Amino acid sequence: SPGGSATASEVIWRSVREVADEKPVYVSVGNMAASGGYYIAVSGDKIFVNPSSVVGSIGVVGGKLAMEGAFNKLHVNVVGQGRGPRAELFGSSKPWDASQRAAVREMMTETYDLFTSRVEEGRSGINLDETARGRLFTGNKAIGLRMADEIGSLNDTIVSLADELEMSNYDVLDYPGPMSFEDLMEQFT
Repeated sequence: SPGGSATASEVIWRSVREVADEKPVYVSVGNMAASGGYYIAVSGDKIFVNPSSVVGSIGVVGGKLAMEGAFNKLHVNVVGQGRGPRAELFGSSKPWDASQRAAVREMMTETYDLFTSRVEEGRSGINLDETARGRLFTGNKAIGLRMADEIGSLNDTIVSLADELEMSNYDVLDYPGPMSFEDLMEQFT
């Protein structure tokens, strides 16, 4: 994942940690675990990466497009319906004023602090001065920076987890499973 919502990342992080309270959770990074993807990855007990995986982007960005000029040229009249001091914070017409910019910066700082605390909790010994502030690293580099544990594929991750659990006989299931013929036909009716 190249990232996404900080709120969604936190919800997923919490859910994975609930599972990790009961059983080990190993994470396999394919192409990328950046920003929200890395936020989620650090919820696991062990992270496997490919040598060329893109890992990191420990940071938070925010902004908005102020479209008032474009709306005026297109003769589009936008009327906000919000009430209250922050109702127009993410409205599409006007840029932020100084107090709105300060409020957004405060929210972003809080989000960044939570993100970095999750990283520190999940990655013992990581140095955020070297790894945070939006930096990206390849899997090979991530190992030396304590951002990941081992180079390995998804299959290597599964085998390692099975070894830890002393499981010699196991199945791997992909979810959702394949559709039944009946379910497939229902999509066309």
